[in-house]
Formats: sequence, structure tokens, C-alpha cells
Amino acid sequence: MKKFADKIPSVSWYLEGAAQEKAIGGKVVEMLGALSSKTGLGVELDIPHGEELNDSTILDRWIHVYIWGSPFHDTPIGRLEKVKIYEKPIVLYDKEKDEKEKHTDGEVGTRSDCYLVDEVLKGINCTYTKPIKDMNDKVLALVQNNRIYILFDIFHGIKAKSEESIESLDMFFWILQKAMKHLVVDKKTIQDEIENAPISSYVKGIIENSKKMLDKNRKELEDVSKNISQITKNLVVEQRRYDTINRYLSTDVVSGEKELIERCKNPIIGLLNNGYQSISWKGDSVVAHTDPIPVEHKGRKYPLGGFEITVGFDGSIVMKNTKNAKSGCDHPHIRHGIPCWGNVATSISKLVAQFEFLPILDIILLHLKSYNPKSAYVKLGLWSKKPCSKCGEDAEVCDCSKASSGTVASTF
Repeated sequence: MKKFADKIPSVSWYLEGAAQEKAIGGKVVEMLGALSSKTGLGVELDIPHGEELNDSTILDRWIHVYIWGSPFHDTPIGRLEKVKIYEKPIVLYDKEKDEKEKHTDGEVGTRSDCYLVDEVLKGINCTYTKPIKDMNDKVLALVQNNRIYILFDIFHGIKAKSEESIESLDMFFWILQKAMKHLVVDKKTIQDEIENAPISSYVKGIIENSKKMLDKNRKELEDVSKNISQITKNLVVEQRRYDTINRYLSTDVVSGEKELIERCKNPIIGLLNNGYQSISWKGDSVVAHTDPIPVEHKGRKYPLGGFEITVGFDGSIVMKNTKNAKSGCDHPHIRHGIPCWGNVATSISKLVAQFEFLPILDIILLHLKSYNPKSAYVKLGLWSKKPCSKCGEDAEVCDCSKASSGTVASTF
């Protein structure tokens, strides 16, 4: 983990080649240096070119500025054509002009390669993810955990001392100014955040995505209310569903962060100490990685390998064997990542509806360690050194090997 910058300002930066450095390099470094001086933190600039950022969701000891990057997975990509800052309209995409200024590699000088996040933002609380907008209410950037994600290719194709370079620098300065109020600069707060990373990451995921769950439950509550008035036979069941959802809607998830941290702390630590390597949020899903899973059968342990578990808001659960799948099966009871739950399916559905993902991870761990030959997709023997050619189980302990070791009747 990087230390707090020893000398301020401290700036690490990357631009695309000599032409871009000549056009705006000096001014960009000057702005980043000013940001470092004002916050007392180091500042890093990178250009991920729209690639997915496998970045931490937790604060660290630097401010990171990403050009054409997004904190969301599967963010829609579109075109930002015009913005307005300082009462000045700026054209980001001019088809006729850009076609005339093609680069040698066939690209054009457009700055409009852009992530569109409006629909994504409708589904979250924006408690930790803060949008930065222009004067036309267009989202230009997002701030999350001291990471500034500029959603479009702000410096692409600009030339030294051109109108485009001046406009790009103006937009860059606008975004950095607006981002300042959302940055965490208190070093003790940052240090505490780092020390509580596994727990606060999980809790922040719940809080940030709670709007999706609230909207989903409001819609479901409407449906349940109609059913209660129409279905007398299932009145007791529907009433219980109504009460459960209503209790969730009456809970102020966002203001209860401390309570959530306290409630989740021991279960998360328990899971990390007893079978899981990591638990985090990825978009609107909980993603967890297990230690190598051994399955015991007939006195022997069979190493199946580690699993990546993804539990989604929609109730979907995918369990992928990361290195040791066999014949399209990740586990005797899991095919192509989809588990056969048996009689625990109802319990899993209820826990998802109640936003209780940690008990689900506990159930999953027990499921991964279990084996029932009668209901398995494939035999556990696939993970042995020598599967039996007749029954598919471990050839050294299967019933076939026992039968062949007995006395064979004489034939005439």
C-alpha cells in the first residue's frame, strides 16, 4: 500500500505521447500540483482508454484521476457531443471537422468517446459516488473514494495552442474544482478506512445499491398488496411477505452505516477466517473467492480447487471453479456455474429478498463441501487420480473395486 506523499506537491502522470504532452502537459501537471498542494495528498493521472478498471473501492493514500474511465462495470458507451462550462458552450464532436483531421492511424480528433452513466446513476443512492455536471446538467465525471473518473476522452487529438487544447484544459480545471468538495483529505479518516477495508467495502456496497433494492421492493410491495385483496387462500403467506418487505422499506439503510458495520463485522471476519479469501461488491453483485475446497467422501478428501461466487440482486447465483472444472462441471452439484440447490432453494430466495448476503455465503460454503452421489451431475471420482471406468467414482474406494476383489464364481 502506498504511503502518504512525503513531499507536497507530489504528482505522477501519464499522457498519450509527445504531441499531447507538448499541447497540454505543462498546464495539466500545474493543475495536478495545485490539487496535491491543496489536499496534502499525492495525485496520479492515468488514461485507461475506456478499459475496465480493476480498481479498489476503498480509499487509499492518493487521489487518482482517470481520463475516460468509469467505476461501474458494463457502463454503456456513447457520444457526448456538447457541454457548457463557465457560460461557454463547447463542441466535443464535429463530424465534418473531425473527418477532415483524420490521424495517420485512421482515427479522428474527437473528444466524444464517452461513458454514459445517467441510467446507472438512477439505480444507486449516490452516497459514495458523486456526479460532476456541466451547466446543462450533463454528467462529465464521477468522484468515488478519492478517484476522479472523467467519463470522456477529454484530451484526445488536441494540438498545441489550439482552441481545442484551451477548451480541454478549461473542462479539466472545472472538473477538478468541482471534485474538491467530494474528496476525503483527512489522513486519519483515510487510515481508518484502509484498516476497515473488508467490512466497509461490503457495507458501502449495500448502501450504494440500496436504491435498487428499495425500488424493487416498492414494486413488489404493490404486487403483493393487490394479491392480498384477491387471494384468500394464500392470505397468511402474502401477509408475511408484505410485512417483511415493509420492514425493509421502513429501514433507513443509508443513515445506519455504523450499525451496518457493527452487524456485518463479525460475520465477514468469520467467513474470511473459515473458507473465504475475499468478499467485495462488483456493480450490483457480491463477489467472493473461496479457499481451495476439499470434499470428503468415504474417508477421503478430494481437492476441487477455489471458487468465485457471484450473488446478484436478482437472486442469480453463479459458482465458478476457477482452475479445476471437469466436463463442464465446477462441482458434482454445479454445472456451468449454476448450482443445484435441492431443498435450500427457498431459504436462499428469502435471504436475497431480505438483502442478507452473508448467510448465503455461509450456506454456499457448506454446499461446496457436500456431496450426494444420487443427485450429482457428475461423480466426485472425476476429481480423483483414477476414476472408475464403470461407475465414475474413485477407483480405489468404489463398489466396483470391492466387487472385483472378491471371489469369482467358476464358469463351465
